[in-house]
Amino acid sequence: MMPITLSVEEALVEWVNKGFHVTSPITSLADLVDGVTLSEILLDLDSSYDASDIDRDPTSCGRWLTKKRNLQSVHRALFRFIHREAPDIEVLSRLIDIRDISDNPTSDGIAQLLYITIAASFLGPDPEKYVDRLREPGRFTKNVMYQIQQIIMSQQETVQRETQVAKDAESLEAAALSSRDTALAHEEEKITLLGQLDLARKSHADTMTRLEHLQDSYEALRLEEARLQRELDVLRKITQDGASDSQIIKALEDKIKEQDELIANQESQVEDDRVLKTKLTNELNSLRQKSELAEQLDDELKELKYRMEELSRKANAAERYKQKLEGQQHLQREVQNLQFEKDQLQETLKEHERLILRNQALEKTLAEVRRLHSAAEGEVYELTTLKQTLEEDIRAFQHQLTLMEERKNHDERFISELQEQLNNGETRPAAHTPSGVTSGFSLEDELEDAGGSQPNLQLEISRLKAENTLLKKGLGGSSEASHLKEELEEERRKHMRLKEQHDEIMTKNALAEDQLSSLIQKAVDGGDEALKYLSDRLKKTTAELETEKIRVEELERLVSDKERELLSARADLSMVDKDALQGLEELKAADELISNSLRTELEAARIRHTNNQDDLDHHRRQLIDALLAKDRYRKEVEELRANPEMGHVEGAVAESTKKANEKVEKLRDRLKQRQTQLEKAELEKHELQRKLKAALDGEALAEQKASYEAIIKNLLRENALVTTAWYDINSRVQSSHVVVQRRQDTPHSWINKQRHMVNNATPRR
Repeated sequence: MMPITLSVEEALVEWVNKGFHVTSPITSLADLVDGVTLSEILLDLDSSYDASDIDRDPTSCGRWLTKKRNLQSVHRALFRFIHREAPDIEVLSRLIDIRDISDNPTSDGIAQLLYITIAASFLGPDPEKYVDRLREPGRFTKNVMYQIQQIIMSQQETVQRETQVAKDAESLEAAALSSRDTALAHEEEKITLLGQLDLARKSHADTMTRLEHLQDSYEALRLEEARLQRELDVLRKITQDGASDSQIIKALEDKIKEQDELIANQESQVEDDRVLKTKLTNELNSLRQKSELAEQLDDELKELKYRMEELSRKANAAERYKQKLEGQQHLQREVQNLQFEKDQLQETLKEHERLILRNQALEKTLAEVRRLHSAAEGEVYELTTLKQTLEEDIRAFQHQLTLMEERKNHDERFISELQEQLNNGETRPAAHTPSGVTSGFSLEDELEDAGGSQPNLQLEISRLKAENTLLKKGLGGSSEASHLKEELEEERRKHMRLKEQHDEIMTKNALAEDQLSSLIQKAVDGGDEALKYLSDRLKKTTAELETEKIRVEELERLVSDKERELLSARADLSMVDKDALQGLEELKAADELISNSLRTELEAARIRHTNNQDDLDHHRRQLIDALLAKDRYRKEVEELRANPEMGHVEGAVAESTKKANEKVEKLRDRLKQRQTQLEKAELEKHELQRKLKAALDGEALAEQKASYEAIIKNLLRENALVTTAWYDINSRVQSSHVVVQRRQDTPHSWINKQRHMVNNATPRR
């Protein structure tokens, strides 16, 4: 509320006179004490207001009581109007105490009522009407307008502040109700209601006491009025009888005597009553003290009963928690045993993971060696092909050189013969010309005729004879045969070299497997019997390993559940020695820890499910790749079969393809087996629960440890076998493909090759 200053009071007075429709203007806030002007202001606010209960002409004897009734009536009507038309500012009507204002009306109290009426006018259902009045030119001064605006802003801030406080209190109460126990909430509500009942009883007693005082005052006033009325009646009667003044005086004196006697009697009666009242007052004080003592003892008795009930409940709760704790001691022992087994299994799994990592490293090394070997083999093949090409070029050049030398020798012999013929003077038939003229023949003429269109038939015939002689001698055939023999020997050497390399790789693989087996034997402290046992259970290891993994996960979940139950029991037990709030805080913290543990376990389960799904997808992709490779090899075999010139390698390719198909079928069967084992994992959960009791025993634990180690060795060996088989299939298929590619480079026909060589060696003009 704004403080009441002189300027504020003047602004309020001017606003009441000019802002509301009132019959009589006021000069100060004290003029509003009778409540009449306030009722007119309320009638201006609420046209449905009934002002019939306002006493506009109070009597002199009851003026204070009438003012009180009028103020209380105005306050009730204003409260109903705000509750009905402006519920947003209803909190303002609850901030003032109308009893204090009506009992002792002051300027501050009246100003508080005016503040509420101003807020109802400007923040109520029809604010435009009063805003127009306030802004009407020349009606109010700037000071009044400023003060009214400040009052409105102050009321708005008060409404917002009280509303926020109420909301905060409701939220705190709701939070307190939601965080505490239901039984405690009921007990607290019961105590609150009992306190409110006691306050209501005391308020009722105070009201009854005030009513008795008012009734006593009313009786005294009524008696006084009756006395005065009797005196007035006596005076009227005497006056009406026409008595003289002496008679009237005598009558009055007699009356006075009677009254004096009556007063004396009443004074004596008053004295007796005073003595009796004093006695009764003393007795009343004594009884009041006894009553207060009795009420105090009654309150203490109720408090002791409540404490006794609370202690009884706590004792019962402690007894239940004690019994529950005694009943869960075996669970604690079981949790300890499970924790020990969990540690052992974790150590075994760590050892298994180390072995798997070593196996993966060896597999990577082997894959790198195979990759390098394949790259070296490709380089050797390329160099060999280049060497063969160069050798073929050299042989072709040598053959051409031989032909040129033979041709040179032949030409020299022919020239020598011609020279001898010229020297001996022999002549040869002259060439026919179009004119039919014959001429002599010389070497110069022959050389000149060599560039003409007529071919030298004799020279050509001589060359053909030389070529025929060369072919008959078999120089070219023997050269090609030797070339083919060299290629055959080269292929044999490469085949032997590849075979030696393959044997060497297989030997290295076997040595690596033996080294891995020896490492596994050293890790698990096993011997020949363990190897035999592993070989006998080769087909069952994967399923058993998955079973044990699921069992380990089940044991871990069981340990987590037991730890959460133990944490909950400890939190419940700690509530016994502490009050409700601390107990609730500890319960809340325990519930938070349990929820975090469950959330972590759920996330781990999701990760395991994702990993299993990824493994299954990986196996499926491997199967699809194997099927695609099989289909590709089948198409290549069909193409080879369709080629009649490659029939000599069809048998080898078919045999290699058959072996590859068998390996693919085996891999497919193994993949199906793993999928079946994965689907049976949920069915084996019940069997794991049955084996849980046996696992708690020390001897059974040792046997299971040996079984786990055997399963790990078996799984590693099976992984090595699968990897070796897979790489073996890839190597064989790749080798077959390389052989087929090489055979495509061989010559198709020996006769065509000879013809090609002869044609290149003897070009015709």
